[in-house]
Amino acid sequence: DEMMYRAGVPRRAFSAKNEGGEIVRAYLDEALDSVKPGEDTLVLARTNDYAKTAASMLDERLIPWRPVKGGSQQAAPARAEGVKGLLKLQQGKEITGDEFWRLLDLLPSRASGTPLFESGTKAWFKDAKNREPLTPTVLASIGDWGGTDAFKEIIDSGRYVELLEEAPARMALVAQRHGLDAIGNPRCRVSTCHGAKGMEADHVVLLNRIPYPSQKAIEEEEGLAEERRLWYTAATLPRHKLTIAEADGEPFPEL
Repeated sequence: DEMMYRAGVPRRAFSAKNEGGEIVRAYLDEALDSVKPGEDTLVLARTNDYAKTAASMLDERLIPWRPVKGGSQQAAPARAEGVKGLLKLQQGKEITGDEFWRLLDLLPSRASGTPLFESGTKAWFKDAKNREPLTPTVLASIGDWGGTDAFKEIIDSGRYVELLEEAPARMALVAQRHGLDAIGNPRCRVSTCHGAKGMEADHVVLLNRIPYPSQKAIEEEEGLAEERRLWYTAATLPRHKLTIAEADGEPFPEL
């Protein structure tokens, strides 16, 4: 508190929601391993490049995430609807005409030279007027919508994941592990410290690393004070748990 006072940061009393909270240190790998898909989480980094690194590591762990602003590969509505349609068919559930149209966009027309859909199926479903009167259907009846026996086989066996591009394939694996809701509205958000101002989360993972320009700036008293204010703001965003994540590169020791 005294350090913050000298650095020009206004004293800030923690509210009751912060009492009894937890502050831990961990390597970045361990910190991201602790992220729970169903928990409200913010992963924060000093720069966009560092945030992208953290996001890539979340992808490797099949942990669904989204940026605090805009969409993401895992949260793209059209892609998510198509992946949901594929998984619902595999699980024996009904899908709508819109979901079938979306999954048609994700899959090739053929697999190993064998047609997955009857000729003209994709063009027919592209017209919303054709889809509108359709009643939901299941995999056993998908032939009525132009799906072939080969399509039924790849759905039933789960081989459709091998035919998807990287982003929807990862989305499908995430949904298989964490459920369909995980790809529609991920609870984990990734941002820079600047981008998350004014936000809160139950758990905040704060990557303790600064870029070279900031390393030079903190050599001056004014630059150090400004940097401390930014990190102080980031460190007060968690409601219950703050994880300070150490990674390769230059850490911010004063944090």
